[in-house]
Amino acid sequence: MATEIGVWQIIDGKLEHINVSMAQAGRREVEDLEKWIKNNPIVLGQDY
Repeated sequence: MATEIGVWQIIDGKLEHINVSMAQAGRREVEDLEKWIKNNPIVLGQDY
């Protein structure tokens, strides 16, 4: 089963969907996600 991950940005204080793939946006899902979690572990919840 494939997983679709959307790309979003904040424009004028509102979350807006960007109609591009992660690859088109220059994102590498695994590598980027690992960095984001390492730098902001709170995204996993208070218990981690």
